Amino acid sequence: MANWKHRKVLVTGAGGFIGGHLVRALLTEGADICITTLTVAPPFRLREYRGQLRHDVLTLPDAAAARDLCESFQPETVFHLAALLPTANASAEEFSQVNVEGTKDMFESAEAIGAAHFVALGSTWEYGPLRSPIREDAEEMPQGDYGKSKYEATRLLQRLSDERTRTTVLRLSTVYGPEQEAGMFIPSCIAACMAHEPFPMSAGEQQLDFIYVADVVRGLLKAGIREEGETFEIVNLGSGKPRALRDVARLVAREFDAEHCLQFGAKPYHPHEPSTRYFSIEKASALLGWYPETPLEKGIMQTIEWYRSHPPLVSAMMDPA
Repeated sequence: MANWKHRKVLVTGAGGFIGGHLVRALLTEGADICITTLTVAPPFRLREYRGQLRHDVLTLPDAAAARDLCESFQPETVFHLAALLPTANASAEEFSQVNVEGTKDMFESAEAIGAAHFVALGSTWEYGPLRSPIREDAEEMPQGDYGKSKYEATRLLQRLSDERTRTTVLRLSTVYGPEQEAGMFIPSCIAACMAHEPFPMSAGEQQLDFIYVADVVRGLLKAGIREEGETFEIVNLGSGKPRALRDVARLVAREFDAEHCLQFGAKPYHPHEPSTRYFSIEKASALLGWYPETPLEKGIMQTIEWYRSHPPLVSAMMDPA
């Protein structure tokens, strides 16, 4: 992909699942990268690249630290991936502080030094229980403290954005792939089936939109240099196709001859979980020239192959204690 060689790029939350994949892609493209994480220790996903990156510790919100970082590094593109995730046992105030105020700190710091592009990750939680396929111009009904905080961050960026810094919020469907932590559906299913242990789940009839992490990274890279469209844009990234959760579990289980491990109906449905949710991705195609390249079956196989090939890392991810 053109235009990244020697480009100064700041990635917040680089130690996370998507962040690690994005940073490696940027390194391959020859970008000059600064990453931020919450700790001095390099994230396990990027340890082998520590000599090729500038690494700063940043805990948001912190307007002064964000300003100092942007002034010293002078990024041309900022990928703001740092966030408090829905798996965190956090209060509404904590979600707001990190996801709204932290985003404000990063954007204002990037805009002040003239960064050309600012890309933030949104969430399907911003839409809430809308009829699928969900378009970017749908009237949102954000769910939960996390969803509300991400929605508020998106609308904050819309208010703050100007011609100086082109801003893109990428709302992601259900992302999966190698290196994803325990707690998410696909890695949890893989871990149970690898060990031939029971995997209790709902009846699995709900249909969701699964997108492979490499496809998300391609979307991020395209958003980080986009010149088309308005100064501020919201763009969905997903497969655009619903798949039943029970079918995804079966894809995993068959690879381990472990279909007997799947315990359909052992857990209730989440009270706010829609029966069907998937994205319209027409805007991503028109604005970014992006479309998903990885069929679910291929992505599942590649994900399983990674878990099979990295048993020590998998053990650490599944049991962080």
